[in-house]
Amino acid sequence: MHLKIQNLVQPSQGQIQKLHIDEIELAINETGANLSLENMDSCYFVISGYGTLKVDEYLYSLSPQSSVYIPAGNDHWFNNSGNVGLRLVRYYTKA
Repeated sequence: MHLKIQNLVQPSQGQIQKLHIDEIELAINETGANLSLENMDSCYFVISGYGTLKVDEYLYSLSPQSSVYIPAGNDHWFNNSGNVGLRLVRYYTKA
């Protein structure tokens, strides 16, 4: 699996007490990347690429400039369905 996660902001930096921000990249044709975080609300914003998001039994299409909010306790998986890397920004905080 080729999944790259780079932490951009974490609570110990500056005035931010509870917010984390990561940049995530899934390689072309990458499937099944589980990005679930226990006890964390997450929001994803698609920078570039196309993919699908599975939350429980539901599938959602992802495209540039789209975003999705996932409450804590919901397992979710990303797939890259495009011909370039799927780049996301993930914002998350404790629920």
